[in-house]
Amino acid sequence: EISLGLVGSEMCIRDRTSKAMHRSNETDSVQLGEGVTVEVASNHTAGGTKSKVYRFIGDKPKDKTSLSSEDYTSSNWLLVEPMRLVILEAGQSWTLLAPDGRAYVLEKSSNKYVVRRDTINAVASAASVAVGGGQVGVAVAGSGAKTENVVLSQVKAYAQASEIGSAQKPIGDLDIDAKSESSINSTVWAASLAIGAGQVGVGVSIGIAEAANYIGWKPDAAGVSEVLAYMKDTGVRATGAVTQDAIADQTIKSVVTAGSAAAGAGMVGVAVAGAGVGATNRIGVDVKAYIEDDGKSGIQAGSVSLLARDVSTIDALAQAASIAAGIGGVGVAIAISQSLADNTITSQVQASITNAILTTTSGNVGVVADESAEIEATTQAASLAVGLGGAAGVAVTGAGARANNTILTNTNAFVAGSTLESAGDVVIESNNDSLIHATIIAAAVSVAVSGIAGVGASIGAAEASNIIGFSDSDSSNASHDSSEQITQLKKGETVAITSGSLEGQLYEYLGSTVTDGDSETSGNQKIDLSKQDYSDEALWLRRFDRPGADVQAYIHNSSVTSGGNIKLAAESDLSIVATVFAGAVAVAGGAAGGFAATGAGASSFNKIAADVRAFIDGDGSGNKGISGKSISLSAVSYTHLTLPTTPYV
Repeated sequence: EISLGLVGSEMCIRDRTSKAMHRSNETDSVQLGEGVTVEVASNHTAGGTKSKVYRFIGDKPKDKTSLSSEDYTSSNWLLVEPMRLVILEAGQSWTLLAPDGRAYVLEKSSNKYVVRRDTINAVASAASVAVGGGQVGVAVAGSGAKTENVVLSQVKAYAQASEIGSAQKPIGDLDIDAKSESSINSTVWAASLAIGAGQVGVGVSIGIAEAANYIGWKPDAAGVSEVLAYMKDTGVRATGAVTQDAIADQTIKSVVTAGSAAAGAGMVGVAVAGAGVGATNRIGVDVKAYIEDDGKSGIQAGSVSLLARDVSTIDALAQAASIAAGIGGVGVAIAISQSLADNTITSQVQASITNAILTTTSGNVGVVADESAEIEATTQAASLAVGLGGAAGVAVTGAGARANNTILTNTNAFVAGSTLESAGDVVIESNNDSLIHATIIAAAVSVAVSGIAGVGASIGAAEASNIIGFSDSDSSNASHDSSEQITQLKKGETVAITSGSLEGQLYEYLGSTVTDGDSETSGNQKIDLSKQDYSDEALWLRRFDRPGADVQAYIHNSSVTSGGNIKLAAESDLSIVATVFAGAVAVAGGAAGGFAATGAGASSFNKIAADVRAFIDGDGSGNKGISGKSISLSAVSYTHLTLPTTPYV
């Protein structure tokens, strides 16, 4: 956690090591909470290593605690290394080594201090080659690569429980800025090659690549990442501008590639190749610029401006390719590839003034929240199989690509429980500009040629799920999960998908009661929920909640007096551009005949919801009400869907 308060002197004159916030022999009791650190004094007897630093990680107690009676070896405390600050350039920049091993760069720019963390650049790769020869030549090759990257950070710039300036000695400008730039650049690739040659030649090759990248998330749940610029319980007297900016910029760039090639040659040539790719990318950051409570003297300044802005971007490429060639008297080739991607953005943005008396003497009051979220996702799977045989040639291919892209963001700008008097305008704005651009391609080609008979079969499937403003309903109370085999399925019952490309989704059964899972077999058979066609909208309804895409600008229980104009504006511009293509080609030839079979399917599920509101609800408890030269409220929502979906056989 990086927290910058008001600093009245240079940060560091010489390299120094900060032991802790407190010492265990302090006489005053302390309110414990997450992040509090204590150095164990030499005369401490309740537990803990002398001169070592411990950080509190337990539940926050209601009352203050005597540090001299604490057992620092208990589960409420974690032994940490001291924080160290090292000069990079005297008076200008420093490296901060945190107790958890993270490194930060602190830079002074004019009268500001900027905190920056370096990005994560991760490369994982794997390759394998196998060659087999002889009377019976068998070659098996497999490769796998995986990377998991997590960024969790808290950046705070604040003033708390303070009085800044006075009526007799006001300050000039007050600028409180918090900025975070986090990025993950991840490249993962796996490649394998197998060649088998002999009287019987067999080649088997498998390549698997997986990447998981999280900013503000943990692998199993939402994490804690915040960018906060705020004043709390703080009064201000300033002749100039008070500005608070919370700016967050997160980027994940992910490339995941798997390739597999196999060849078998001989009197009997058999080749099997498989490639699989999985990519998960998630961003979720809370960005807030706010004033909460106004201390003893209220807030008076020339002008006041609050800005909370988030830019979250996921740029992801997931691709899998497999090639198999079987050549011989009998040539058999099988190639399968699959590519799965899951991309999610859940950032929350807020700019607000609550429980404050605020006056500007010459300028405007501005409260602005701005969100820009973008997912650029390309998911590809391709497979090629060639079977060439004197007696028989067989080629079978399959390619599948699926992408789940979700944006769940809330953007709010408001004034609540406050009294505002502005010499100029009062502007409250909330903006959300979100885009999902998804390209999903699956292509399968099989070629089988023989002097006698050739058989070719090819299947391609591509599917996209693009959602803004919705999330899948909680499946914890589902009637069943997809791994079950049941004796009866009733209308209204729900099924939680626990594996496969639909994992995490919840479906409601719409059909009539079923008691037989296989009508072609005598007697009532159990109903296997793992084999249901959940894409059949006549029988199954995917269940959603709607927790996101709120865009609001409002005044609640507050009096506002403006010497200029009062403007409340909420605007949402949400777009989905999805290109989904599935193709399958099969070619078979032989002197006696050839058989070719193909199948291709492409589907795109797209859903957008936005709650866009600009409103005034209550004018406070006084008699000032809301007044200005003009009052305008504007709520605008733009929605764009571009959805070319193409199956090709």
